[in-house]
Amino acid sequence: QAPRKKIAEAIDLDVLLSTMTALEEDVETRGICLKWISTELKQAADIRTINAKREES
Repeated sequence: QAPRKKIAEAIDLDVLLSTMTALEEDVETRGICLKWISTELKQAADIRTINAKREES
């Protein structure tokens, strides 16, 4: 889980935004990428929540 934690902490919102902008021009790829991005963001949020709870206790 350590590598995924690093990925979660390294998500760059500027890169994500430019990726989303590029996807607006490519309908075919958009659905696949949006699914992947939403999965990654959910996992990143879950990891941050878990880490925050660990730090509290």
